[in-house]
Amino acid sequence: MRKINRLFVVLFSFLCFSCSAHKESILRLSCENSNFPLRALNANAEKSEIVDTQKSSYLYYGFPEDFSPTDDTALQIQVLTLSQSDFDEKETFYFGFLYKEDFKSKNKLNTTISPTNFASGLYSKKCVLSLAVPKNKKPEGFFVYSSVPVRIEKAAFVESKTGWLLQGTPWFGFSEKGGSLKTLLSSFELPRAAVKLSVHLNNAEKTSSRYSTLALNNDVVTIRHAPNQSVVTLYPSVFRSADDAAVFVKRAGEEDCVTGLICEKILPSDTSSPLVPIATDPGMIENWPQNLWRRNDFEVFSWEQFPSILFFDTADYEIQDKLFKRLAFYTEKAGYRGTLPADSVIENQHGYNAHDYRAESLAGFFELARQENFPLNDYENLLCEILTGHGIIVKNADGSITAGQGALVSISRESTTYLRNKFIAHEGLHCLFFIDEDFREKVREVYERTDERSLAFLLRYFTVTSDLNYDLRDTYLIQNEFMAYIMQQPLYEVGEYFTKILATRKTINRTDPDKVEYILETNAEGFVASAKILDEYVNKRWGYNAGRVSLVTRKPAK
Repeated sequence: MRKINRLFVVLFSFLCFSCSAHKESILRLSCENSNFPLRALNANAEKSEIVDTQKSSYLYYGFPEDFSPTDDTALQIQVLTLSQSDFDEKETFYFGFLYKEDFKSKNKLNTTISPTNFASGLYSKKCVLSLAVPKNKKPEGFFVYSSVPVRIEKAAFVESKTGWLLQGTPWFGFSEKGGSLKTLLSSFELPRAAVKLSVHLNNAEKTSSRYSTLALNNDVVTIRHAPNQSVVTLYPSVFRSADDAAVFVKRAGEEDCVTGLICEKILPSDTSSPLVPIATDPGMIENWPQNLWRRNDFEVFSWEQFPSILFFDTADYEIQDKLFKRLAFYTEKAGYRGTLPADSVIENQHGYNAHDYRAESLAGFFELARQENFPLNDYENLLCEILTGHGIIVKNADGSITAGQGALVSISRESTTYLRNKFIAHEGLHCLFFIDEDFREKVREVYERTDERSLAFLLRYFTVTSDLNYDLRDTYLIQNEFMAYIMQQPLYEVGEYFTKILATRKTINRTDPDKVEYILETNAEGFVASAKILDEYVNKRWGYNAGRVSLVTRKPAK
């Protein structure tokens, strides 16, 4: 950087003598839906282009009088190269701010200037450059140096973002520290403020690669490519080390399909109701640091690929029961379906350690509570507000509650890591069943073609297991549970799940030993065959597999 600064001292010293009285540039500055004339501080800036680099390779602009950019903004310019020749490594740009000390008078620069914290690099034919405004120093103008003829087509103050995007017109966003484009493309520091990192990907159908990898501090993030998945959101605070060291992000391979990394600030979120969900991939929820929750008792996430599906992660089973236990009885428990049992009725009965509900069931529950003036607890009332705020249920003008779009999943920190993984897959698949008609039809088709004796075992298991006690008359529920039971684990574990876990339960062995014997003799092949069909379907459709509804995994670097 020192070498570059010396270059600028010489060039500025030679060229600043040409700075003249105030003239307006044809380039205007956009800011918050308004635009202002820029002051042209040299001849090139009047027409906003560098035509003959032998005469002058600089553009100098002054901001309008009494104009001061606000914090957390960046100056963004769109540059068009006018040269028809191919570029080589020697052809560069420099882009930075001018400050009060750089001016001799209002419209004239000092003869010697040594700019700091500027951006530099190589041009593409057309690109957009963004440079963040320093927090402790207000700029009064900016400059562009180019070794090839260029035209500045646009200039605007925008929200400050860091990173790059190569899709469409290439965009490069520099922090207030500036830096080189080459370094930015390989690795850059993420701000300590609350930010999110958007990872832009090539369409999975356009590449032979199945994965992209990123390094964030001591973690390696693997992103599986999936149909119609163009962006994955990560949160740098999740990757911050115990000593609060800065988080750097870099591509782990040159041949991956990451086409952009954009870091931007997250707007503050009110932790009162309704709680705005955090959009992320289910693969990030399992180990999301609990100290980053916005509440102590639970956190709410939305599924990035399916924003209408929410994930509630609770601190323990007690909080989970306060939110969802009565819903479980209303929705699924035989003898209670369609009713609102009092706390005294259900307090000594088991609900579930994980939950899933569709919009119709949620709306029915809260509408019945409204009609009966039933005293819901504080957590249930808060749940109603969150669901209303997210559009899963709708409060109508007459006060009635109807179904909107979406579904929810609930898991708990009290469950083991192994179970949390399985619950995320199991309940997540349920929610896909809720919101997608084509998937429901495929499940129905597979259900009806499944080996009859295998299916008879599972149906019997559903009725004799007291924690389940499913109503077999509810075809929708039974087909949904059938799908989740055969798809909640990887294919290689399906047979063992039925033979070594379900078939060993005392209730089913005591009541139907013949059905158990059939499953053991066939190694549950009927369920394995059905799981293979659905595994292929969800992989082709969404990039998932049996036992996995996530696209993102996070592991420590070796």
